[in-house]
Amino acid sequence: MGRAVTGNLRSFVFACNNINESESVGYPELTKCLLFLSADYFWPLLEEVAPKLGSYEILVNPAQSIAQFIFINCAKKESSYCLIHRDVIQKQSKIFEILEYAGFFSRREASRALKSGGRGVVLSANLCNLLEVTPGNRLTSELATQWLDGSDEPFELHVMNPDYNRIAIPEIGSDADLTIFSKGISTLQRSNAYPYGLTFDKVWRLENNGYTTIQDVAEADDEAILSIYMIGPRSLKRIRDVIYQAIWM
Repeated sequence: MGRAVTGNLRSFVFACNNINESESVGYPELTKCLLFLSADYFWPLLEEVAPKLGSYEILVNPAQSIAQFIFINCAKKESSYCLIHRDVIQKQSKIFEILEYAGFFSRREASRALKSGGRGVVLSANLCNLLEVTPGNRLTSELATQWLDGSDEPFELHVMNPDYNRIAIPEIGSDADLTIFSKGISTLQRSNAYPYGLTFDKVWRLENNGYTTIQDVAEADDEAILSIYMIGPRSLKRIRDVIYQAIWM
Protein backbone atom coordinates (compact mmCIF):
# COMPACT_ATOMS: atom_id res chain seq x y z
CA MET A 1 0.00 0.00 0.00
CA GLY A 2 2.94 2.30 0.68
CA ARG A 3 4.09 1.81 -2.91
CA ALA A 4 0.54 2.28 -4.17
CA VAL A 5 0.28 5.76 -2.64
CA THR A 6 3.89 6.70 -3.53
CA GLY A 7 4.85 6.94 0.13
CA ASN A 8 2.32 9.69 0.93
CA LEU A 9 1.74 9.22 4.67
CA ARG A 10 -1.62 10.97 4.86
CA SER A 11 -3.09 8.87 2.05
CA PHE A 12 -1.49 5.73 3.57
CA VAL A 13 -3.40 6.32 6.81
CA PHE A 14 -6.55 7.00 4.81
CA ALA A 15 -6.03 3.71 2.93
CA CYS A 16 -5.46 1.72 6.14
CA ASN A 17 -8.65 3.11 7.64
CA ASN A 18 -10.54 2.07 4.52
CA ILE A 19 -9.04 -1.45 4.48
CA ASN A 20 -9.75 -1.83 8.19
CA GLU A 21 -13.47 -1.74 7.39
CA SER A 22 -13.15 -4.96 5.34
CA GLU A 23 -13.69 -8.36 6.93
CA SER A 24 -10.85 -9.82 4.86
CA VAL A 25 -8.02 -8.45 2.75
CA GLY A 26 -7.48 -9.90 -0.71
CA TYR A 27 -7.12 -8.60 -4.23
CA PRO A 28 -10.83 -7.68 -4.54
CA GLU A 29 -10.65 -5.59 -1.35
CA LEU A 30 -7.37 -3.97 -2.43
CA THR A 31 -8.87 -3.19 -5.83
CA LYS A 32 -11.85 -1.52 -4.19
CA CYS A 33 -9.58 0.45 -1.85
CA LEU A 34 -7.25 1.69 -4.59
CA LEU A 35 -10.11 2.81 -6.81
CA PHE A 36 -11.77 4.49 -3.83
CA LEU A 37 -8.57 6.42 -3.07
CA SER A 38 -8.21 7.50 -6.68
CA ALA A 39 -11.74 8.86 -7.01
CA ASP A 40 -12.45 10.06 -3.48
CA TYR A 41 -9.02 11.10 -2.18
CA PHE A 42 -6.40 11.97 -4.79
CA TRP A 43 -8.44 13.84 -7.40
CA PRO A 44 -10.35 15.81 -4.72
CA LEU A 45 -6.99 16.65 -3.11
CA LEU A 46 -6.32 18.97 -6.05
CA GLU A 47 -9.44 20.91 -5.04
CA GLU A 48 -7.93 21.36 -1.60
CA VAL A 49 -4.52 22.38 -2.94
CA ALA A 50 -5.75 24.84 -5.60
CA PRO A 51 -6.76 27.83 -3.43
CA LYS A 52 -3.44 27.69 -1.56
CA LEU A 53 -1.35 28.36 -4.66
CA GLY A 54 -1.94 32.06 -5.26
CA SER A 55 -0.93 32.98 -8.83
CA TYR A 56 -0.21 29.29 -9.54
CA GLU A 57 -3.83 28.27 -8.94
CA ILE A 58 -4.52 28.44 -12.69
CA LEU A 59 -2.08 25.53 -13.17
CA VAL A 60 -4.23 23.02 -11.29
CA ASN A 61 -6.52 22.16 -14.22
CA PRO A 62 -3.65 21.56 -16.68
CA ALA A 63 -1.84 19.63 -13.93
CA GLN A 64 -4.83 17.30 -13.71
CA SER A 65 -4.84 16.89 -17.51
CA ILE A 66 -1.11 16.12 -17.55
CA ALA A 67 -1.49 13.59 -14.73
CA GLN A 68 -4.33 11.85 -16.56
CA PHE A 69 -2.29 11.85 -19.78
CA ILE A 70 0.67 10.19 -18.04
CA PHE A 71 -1.48 7.62 -16.23
CA ILE A 72 -3.25 6.61 -19.46
CA ASN A 73 0.04 6.20 -21.32
CA CYS A 74 1.64 4.27 -18.45
CA ALA A 75 -1.37 1.93 -18.45
CA LYS A 76 -1.07 1.40 -22.21
CA LYS A 77 2.59 0.50 -21.76
CA GLU A 78 1.76 -1.64 -18.70
CA SER A 79 4.25 0.39 -16.68
CA SER A 80 4.13 2.03 -13.27
CA TYR A 81 6.98 4.44 -14.05
CA CYS A 82 7.52 7.32 -16.43
CA LEU A 83 10.66 9.02 -17.73
CA ILE A 84 10.09 12.75 -18.01
CA HIS A 85 12.51 14.53 -20.33
CA ARG A 86 14.52 17.33 -18.75
CA ASP A 87 13.05 19.94 -21.10
CA VAL A 88 9.51 19.00 -20.01
CA ILE A 89 10.42 19.14 -16.31
CA GLN A 90 12.13 22.51 -16.70
CA LYS A 91 9.26 23.97 -18.72
CA GLN A 92 6.50 22.72 -16.39
CA SER A 93 8.39 22.50 -13.09
CA LYS A 94 5.59 24.05 -11.00
CA ILE A 95 3.00 21.66 -12.43
CA PHE A 96 5.10 18.65 -11.50
CA GLU A 97 5.69 20.12 -8.03
CA ILE A 98 1.91 20.29 -7.59
CA LEU A 99 1.46 16.70 -8.77
CA GLU A 100 4.24 15.42 -6.51
CA TYR A 101 2.84 17.29 -3.52
CA ALA A 102 -0.62 15.80 -4.14
CA GLY A 103 0.91 12.31 -4.27
CA PHE A 104 0.24 11.48 -7.91
CA PHE A 105 3.95 10.85 -8.55
CA SER A 106 7.19 10.60 -6.60
CA ARG A 107 10.74 10.93 -7.85
CA ARG A 108 12.48 7.60 -8.11
CA GLU A 109 15.71 8.86 -9.71
CA ALA A 110 16.90 12.44 -9.99
CA SER A 111 18.42 12.06 -13.45
CA ARG A 112 18.75 9.40 -16.09
CA ALA A 113 19.79 9.17 -19.75
CA LEU A 114 16.86 8.82 -22.11
CA LYS A 115 16.61 6.75 -25.26
CA SER A 116 15.73 9.86 -27.24
CA GLY A 117 18.80 11.69 -25.95
CA GLY A 118 19.37 14.12 -23.11
CA ARG A 119 18.47 13.45 -19.50
CA GLY A 120 15.35 13.40 -17.38
CA VAL A 121 13.78 12.27 -14.13
CA VAL A 122 12.10 8.98 -13.30
CA LEU A 123 8.73 9.29 -11.59
CA SER A 124 6.95 6.49 -9.79
CA ALA A 125 3.23 6.63 -10.59
CA ASN A 126 0.50 6.44 -7.97
CA LEU A 127 -0.97 2.95 -8.38
CA CYS A 128 -4.45 4.05 -7.27
CA ASN A 129 -4.86 6.44 -10.18
CA LEU A 130 -3.03 4.05 -12.49
CA LEU A 131 -5.45 1.24 -11.73
CA GLU A 132 -8.34 3.58 -12.53
CA VAL A 133 -7.26 3.69 -16.20
CA THR A 134 -5.87 0.14 -16.44
CA PRO A 135 -8.03 -2.14 -18.66
CA GLY A 136 -10.38 -4.12 -16.44
CA ASN A 137 -9.76 -1.85 -13.41
CA ARG A 138 -8.79 -4.95 -11.43
CA LEU A 139 -5.72 -5.69 -9.34
CA THR A 140 -4.38 -9.21 -9.87
CA SER A 141 -1.40 -11.05 -8.43
CA GLU A 142 0.38 -10.77 -11.80
CA LEU A 143 -0.20 -7.02 -12.01
CA ALA A 144 0.84 -6.48 -8.38
CA THR A 145 4.07 -8.44 -8.95
CA GLN A 146 4.81 -6.50 -12.11
CA TRP A 147 4.27 -3.19 -10.35
CA LEU A 148 6.30 -4.07 -7.27
CA ASP A 149 9.38 -5.69 -8.81
CA GLY A 150 10.23 -2.47 -10.67
CA SER A 151 11.27 -4.22 -13.87
CA ASP A 152 8.63 -2.71 -16.13
CA GLU A 153 9.78 -0.46 -18.98
CA PRO A 154 8.76 3.16 -18.23
CA PHE A 155 6.67 5.41 -20.43
CA GLU A 156 8.85 8.20 -21.81
CA LEU A 157 7.52 11.74 -22.12
CA HIS A 158 9.53 14.17 -24.23
CA VAL A 159 8.90 17.72 -25.36
CA MET A 160 8.03 16.64 -28.93
CA ASN A 161 5.08 14.48 -27.89
CA PRO A 162 2.17 15.94 -29.95
CA ASP A 163 -0.61 14.79 -27.60
CA TYR A 164 1.14 16.30 -24.60
CA ASN A 165 1.64 19.58 -26.43
CA ARG A 166 -2.12 19.85 -27.03
CA ILE A 167 -2.63 20.45 -23.30
CA ALA A 168 -3.05 24.20 -22.89
CA ILE A 169 -0.82 25.73 -20.21
CA PRO A 170 -1.90 29.27 -19.17
CA GLU A 171 0.58 32.04 -18.54
CA ILE A 172 1.32 32.82 -14.91
CA GLY A 173 0.26 36.34 -14.00
CA SER A 174 1.46 38.59 -11.21
CA ASP A 175 1.29 37.52 -7.57
CA ALA A 176 -2.26 36.89 -6.43
CA ASP A 177 -3.83 36.57 -3.01
CA LEU A 178 -4.57 33.08 -1.77
CA THR A 179 -8.23 32.53 -2.58
CA ILE A 180 -8.55 30.06 0.29
CA PHE A 181 -8.96 32.97 2.75
CA SER A 182 -12.03 34.37 1.00
CA LYS A 183 -13.83 31.04 0.72
CA GLY A 184 -16.82 30.40 2.94
CA ILE A 185 -16.28 28.41 6.12
CA SER A 186 -18.72 25.86 4.69
CA THR A 187 -15.88 24.89 2.30
CA LEU A 188 -14.32 23.07 5.25
CA GLN A 189 -17.35 20.91 5.95
CA ARG A 190 -16.58 17.19 5.87
CA SER A 191 -16.18 16.11 2.21
CA ASN A 192 -13.87 14.21 -0.15
CA ALA A 193 -11.52 17.20 -0.20
CA TYR A 194 -11.69 17.49 3.62
CA PRO A 195 -12.41 13.97 4.93
CA TYR A 196 -11.67 15.12 8.49
CA GLY A 197 -13.47 18.43 8.07
CA LEU A 198 -16.03 20.20 10.21
CA THR A 199 -19.50 18.91 10.95
CA PHE A 200 -22.56 20.73 9.64
CA ASP A 201 -23.37 21.75 13.23
CA LYS A 202 -19.99 23.45 13.78
CA VAL A 203 -20.16 25.24 10.42
CA TRP A 204 -23.68 26.45 11.26
CA ARG A 205 -22.61 27.75 14.67
CA LEU A 206 -19.61 29.61 13.25
CA GLU A 207 -21.66 31.19 10.46
CA ASN A 208 -24.40 32.25 12.84
CA ASN A 209 -21.83 34.04 14.98
CA GLY A 210 -20.45 36.07 12.08
CA TYR A 211 -17.55 33.83 11.05
CA THR A 212 -18.53 33.34 7.43
CA THR A 213 -15.13 32.98 5.72
CA ILE A 214 -12.02 30.96 6.44
CA GLN A 215 -10.14 34.20 7.08
CA ASP A 216 -12.72 35.21 9.72
CA VAL A 217 -12.07 32.03 11.68
CA ALA A 218 -8.29 32.03 11.12
CA GLU A 219 -7.99 35.54 12.58
CA ALA A 220 -10.40 35.01 15.49
CA ASP A 221 -9.05 34.64 19.05
CA ASP A 222 -9.52 31.30 20.77
CA GLU A 223 -11.62 33.01 23.43
CA ALA A 224 -14.00 34.35 20.82
CA ILE A 225 -14.51 30.90 19.27
CA LEU A 226 -14.93 29.30 22.71
CA SER A 227 -17.65 31.82 23.57
CA ILE A 228 -19.88 30.24 20.90
CA TYR A 229 -22.51 27.95 22.43
CA MET A 230 -21.61 24.24 22.19
CA ILE A 231 -18.02 24.86 21.09
CA GLY A 232 -15.53 23.72 23.71
CA PRO A 233 -11.76 23.06 23.76
CA ARG A 234 -12.03 19.82 21.73
CA SER A 235 -14.16 21.50 19.07
CA LEU A 236 -11.78 24.45 19.00
CA LYS A 237 -8.83 22.13 18.37
CA ARG A 238 -10.69 20.44 15.50
CA ILE A 239 -11.53 23.83 13.99
CA ARG A 240 -7.92 25.00 14.25
CA ASP A 241 -6.62 21.73 12.76
CA VAL A 242 -8.95 21.98 9.76
CA ILE A 243 -8.09 25.66 9.24
CA TYR A 244 -4.40 24.74 9.33
CA GLN A 245 -4.95 21.99 6.77
CA ALA A 246 -6.85 24.42 4.52
CA ILE A 247 -4.28 27.19 4.61
CA TRP A 248 -0.90 25.44 4.60
CA MET A 249 0.57 23.22 1.92
